[in-house]
Parts: sequence; structure tokens; C-alpha cells
Amino acid sequence: MRYGIWEKLILGLKNKVIMKNISIIAFIALLAIGLYIRTHKEEYRLSAICKMYEEFKAKEISGIIQKKFKDEDHHLNEMIIINNEKIDIGLDKSGIYDFIIQGDSIEKKAGSDKVDVFRNDTILITFSVDFGCTK
Repeated sequence: MRYGIWEKLILGLKNKVIMKNISIIAFIALLAIGLYIRTHKEEYRLSAICKMYEEFKAKEISGIIQKKFKDEDHHLNEMIIINNEKIDIGLDKSGIYDFIIQGDSIEKKAGSDKVDVFRNDTILITFSVDFGCTK
């Protein structure tokens, strides 16, 4: 089948319109996905923080702080080592990391967010660990 010049022009215009429509639909879809991610990013971040808070809260901790440091391998998170176990307290906003020193003892019961800090066998302060979870 041979097409005349007008038929070719019409087919060419139809193809351009179809491609333009596809481009517009793809752009709108990408825009919608981007807006969804942008508006829900904080929600996903908070759910991860809340999960880490619940994991920390579930732990029982008791012992002498052997070392406190900022872990260069994990975004400079504030870490402590107790009983040769590395404990991440980098998300805590209570100020416990700034307060404690190597040689202090801490105790935390499983299921609690309260951490007792002892120095020279005397309780100094009780911190309520706060990761910023707003559940």
C-alpha cells in the first residue's frame, strides 16, 4: 500500500502526538512517585528509628563501660563497649553519651528505657533514653 504525501503527514503527526502523550504520562508518573517519596521519607525514617529504639529498649545491659567512641565505620555513631559488646547509642537525645566516662557502670533492665549510671559504686543519675521516636 502506497501512502500519498497527506497520508504520510497525518501518520507522522499521529506518531508525534502519541509520543508526546507518552512523554507527558511518563513525566507525570515520575513526578507523582517523586512527590510520594519526598512526603513519606520522614515516615520511613521514623519507623526505622522506632525499630532501633524498640531493639535497644528490649536489651538488658549491665556492666562497666570499657570504652566510648564515635564509630567511623557507622556514620560516627556514638558507641559504648560493655562486656565486650558494642552498643550503639548514637540516636539517643538524652545526653547519656556526653555524661558517661570510661569506668562508669550502667544498668538497664529489659523492656525499660531507663539507664542508671554509677560512678564509684554510687548512682549518679538515671537517663530516659530517647531516640526521637514519636510512636
